[in-house]
Amino acid sequence: MKRPFQISGKLLYQVFLHVTLVVLAIEVLLLTRQENGLELQEKIKVGEGFTLSGIEMMNGHNMIDSTSQSIIFVFTTSCPFCMKSLPYWKLLASMAQSAGIEVLGVSIDSREKTTVLVRDSSLSFPVANALDPQRFSRVNHLPSIPETILRSKEGIALRIWSGPIEEKSLAEVVQAISDINLKTN
Repeated sequence: MKRPFQISGKLLYQVFLHVTLVVLAIEVLLLTRQENGLELQEKIKVGEGFTLSGIEMMNGHNMIDSTSQSIIFVFTTSCPFCMKSLPYWKLLASMAQSAGIEVLGVSIDSREKTTVLVRDSSLSFPVANALDPQRFSRVNHLPSIPETILRSKEGIALRIWSGPIEEKSLAEVVQAISDINLKTN
């Protein structure tokens, strides 16, 4: 009597590995094709201009004086690193304001989401919403967020802190604010 055809466990495992390898190779090809279509954006550098055009102030705040030094916080409401930075930004905002430095948060998220964040976080600094977030990010060379930018009276980036503001970077920003305060007094 003949036994029906049986697949051994070893053969089944080898077939599984080969199929998995083919699927992974196809995914790599698709991702490579997709990546070739992406335009890599350069990050803002110290000495480059940082424009505040294309933003709309929220909650009745007036636009900051574009001829004064300012510190700009660029964020989105869904960014966990941005939310982690909010308490530090509040502290920095009060320090900067007392040093005569204009402070502005710029959200590159929807107006609705930004309104909820501003209301729920009781932010102590004015916030604006980018009317066209992609354009604002492209013009200012912001491929990622959060960004904290110390901006000169001429609109030039003097210092840039990429990523979340934490205790270590907080000390650097405080020092930069102090240095500006010393230069203006």
